[in-house]
Amino acid sequence: MTNAFNQPPILVSILLALLSGILTVFSFPNFGFSFLTWFSLIPLLYALSTVQKTIFAFLLGELFGIVYFYGTCYWITYSMINYGELPVLIAHLLALILVAIVSLFPAIFSASFNYIVRKLGIEALIFAPIIWSAVEYLRLHVSGVGWNALGYSQSFSPSIIWPSRFGGVFLISTLVVLSSAAITLLICKRTRLTILVSSISLLVCLAVPIIGKIYIKEVALEKDSKSLINVVAAQALAPVNVPQEELSESLSRQIDLSLQGITKLRDLKNSESQTILVAWPEAPFNFAYDSDSDWKNIFREFTQKHKVYLLFNGEAETENAKGQYNSVMLISPEGDRVGQYNKIHLLPFGEYVPMRGYLPLIDRIPALAGDYTPANNYSTVEIEGIKIGVFICFESVFPDITRETARSGATAFINVANDGWFGKTPISRQHLAHVVMRAVETNRPLLRVTNVGISAYIDQNGQIKDETPVFETALRLWQIEKVKEKLPLTFYTRFGDVFAFACILITLLLILPASKIFVRRKA
Repeated sequence: MTNAFNQPPILVSILLALLSGILTVFSFPNFGFSFLTWFSLIPLLYALSTVQKTIFAFLLGELFGIVYFYGTCYWITYSMINYGELPVLIAHLLALILVAIVSLFPAIFSASFNYIVRKLGIEALIFAPIIWSAVEYLRLHVSGVGWNALGYSQSFSPSIIWPSRFGGVFLISTLVVLSSAAITLLICKRTRLTILVSSISLLVCLAVPIIGKIYIKEVALEKDSKSLINVVAAQALAPVNVPQEELSESLSRQIDLSLQGITKLRDLKNSESQTILVAWPEAPFNFAYDSDSDWKNIFREFTQKHKVYLLFNGEAETENAKGQYNSVMLISPEGDRVGQYNKIHLLPFGEYVPMRGYLPLIDRIPALAGDYTPANNYSTVEIEGIKIGVFICFESVFPDITRETARSGATAFINVANDGWFGKTPISRQHLAHVVMRAVETNRPLLRVTNVGISAYIDQNGQIKDETPVFETALRLWQIEKVKEKLPLTFYTRFGDVFAFACILITLLLILPASKIFVRRKA
C-alpha cells in the first residue's frame, strides 16, 4: 500500500523544522538526552520530503540550523558579555549572526536532499544520512567549525561509537540520521521495497550497540611501575582575563598541587626511579619560554629538584622570530626542553582574527587570548622512547591531529584545555564529548588536563574515568603504558576520511546530471 500525502501548510513545515531543532538541542549536553538524536530529524525530513520548492527547503534547513546551533552553542555569548563587555543584546545578536552563517550547511543539506527526493522519488529519502555526512564534513573543513556534529551526541555511549574506528564521527552521524530516515520513509510510503529498506536500516542501527556491548571490554593497565609513565594532572582553576601579576596565587596552587601528586606517587610506589610526568593545562599564565629566562630557570629548577618531566602550555617563538606559537613544551628531569608541539588549528577571534586586511574595521578587533601564528607540523613529544600526541583545546574538533600523530607512532594522547572563558556552561561536557571521539577513532587512551574542568582519563574504548568537577580545584593521578612496539592502526587512522569522501561522491552523483539520466531511463 502506498500512502498518498500532500505538502503540509507552510506554517506546519516551519513548525516541523523547529521541532527537529529543539529535539536535537535536547540530545546534547547539558541536557544529554542522547537517544533523541536517533529520532530528532524525522519532522525535518518529512517536511523536506513534501515541499515542492528547493528554496523553501533551503530556508527550512537554515531555520533548523539556527535552532540547533544556537541552542547548543549559546555559551559563546558568555565571554563577549563578561570579558568583551558587550551589552547582552548585542552579544546575542552577534552570536545569532555567527550561528546563521554556520547554519548555511544544514540549509545546503536540506536543499540538496529536497532536490534529490523530487528527482528520484520518495525512496531516495534513505540517502539522507549520506547527504548529511557529506555536508557535515564540508562544514568542518570549509568553515573550520565542526562543533557538535550529530555523532558527538553519542560520545558518552561507548557501545555506540566504536564504528568511528572505520569512519570517524561522520560514520556515527550517518547511523544516527539513518534511523530518522528509515522511520520517515515508512511514514511517507509503505511498499514492500520501502518496508524492506527501512527494516534493514533499523536493524543496522540496533545491531551497533549490541555488537558494541559484546566487543568492548574493560581496559586494565600493567601494575608494574617500571612499565608505566605516572601522570600528575593538576587542575588549578586559574582565573582568566586578569593581569599576569595577579596570577601568582594560581601558579603557586598549580605547583603545590603538582607536588602533592608527586609525593603521593612516591609514597605509593616507594621508588625514586619511577617515571613521572607532571601535566599542566592550557591556562592564562603567560609562559613566554623563549623570551623570558626567568621561566626557563623556574621550570629547570622544578624538574631537576623533583626528577620529573613537565608538560606545560606556553608561548614559543616562530622559526623566523617574527611571531609566536601557542605551544605545549616538554621539559626533562635534567631541565632541558626535549619536546614541543605548536598549535595548528587556532581559535577564530580567540587566537587570531580572521579576514584581517579584507574587512573594514576588522583590524580593530583584538584576539581574546593573543595573536598567534598557526603551525603545520604534526609533532609528538617523547618520554623514554614513548611517543605521546598532544593537542590544545579547540583542536579536539579536528581528527587529523590524533590521526597523524598516531601514524607517527603515538601510543597515547594528552589534550590540554581551558574552558574558563565560557563559565559554567555546557561547553565543558560538550568539549569532553569531542575528545572521547578522538580516543575511540584511533584506539588510543587519551588524558584530558584542563584548567577548570572537565579533566578525565578516557580509555581507547571511550570509557571515561576519574572526571573532575567543573570550577573546582582537583588533582588526578593517571598512568600511560610504556608500549615500545608499534600499535596497530585503526582503519580510520590509516585511511582517513574515505567514508566522508564516499558520501560526498555519492551526493554529487545524485545531484549532478547522472541523476537526470537515471530518471529518464526509469521513465
